[in-house]
Amino acid sequence: MCWTGSHLHQFEKDNKSWVVPEWDEFNEFDLIDESKTQLGKVLSSDGDSMTYQYDFGDDWQHEVVPEQIKRAEGALPHPVCLGGERRCPPEDVGGVHG
Repeated sequence: MCWTGSHLHQFEKDNKSWVVPEWDEFNEFDLIDESKTQLGKVLSSDGDSMTYQYDFGDDWQHEVVPEQIKRAEGALPHPVCLGGERRCPPEDVGGVHG
């Protein structure tokens, strides 16, 4: 993916939000630390889904849907994406309207 990760982002599912907790400096919101959440606990079955929103100004929204979940033979430090459709637009292009 060509995005740099320099913008705010969040994952959402079932009215819950996973973020980098430092972004909520006043603890105003009921947010979950994304770094302490195992993806397999949130997306636990084939076809389950969540929304990924990147760059709140440009408002890029993606539906994350695992097509197949397999148990890894060895421990992996994070999920691995083996493929995906279409590439992302350039950083700071201005959203869909840009």
